[in-house]
Amino acid sequence: MNRTIGKRGNMLLLVTVLAAGTLFAAGSRKQIDTFLADYEKIVVKAEKAAENGTMLSLISLQAEAAKLVEKSDKLKDMSDWTEADSVKYLKLTERYMTAITKLSGSLTP
Repeated sequence: MNRTIGKRGNMLLLVTVLAAGTLFAAGSRKQIDTFLADYEKIVVKAEKAAENGTMLSLISLQAEAAKLVEKSDKLKDMSDWTEADSVKYLKLTERYMTAITKLSGSLTP
């Protein structure tokens, strides 16, 4: 298999898993705040990984994203999200996607 396709496939999986796990995440105020704080930590790691551009950074990021998805599975009720929560989530997602896109470009031979 072409290494570039494999790396891009891993990044696509990472983005898909994270997005799927977070779209339906909600719960009590504390759970939402914790979830958003954890998501922000992953976004910062993604931004750092994009700067480093290494496969090791991507692997570490995948592990962090998997943990976040596990946490999001415990959150069910979307009615607890405020407009501010949604805005923060969308901004974090935009930053995350920018970092992943940059990382994808840096891993291409």
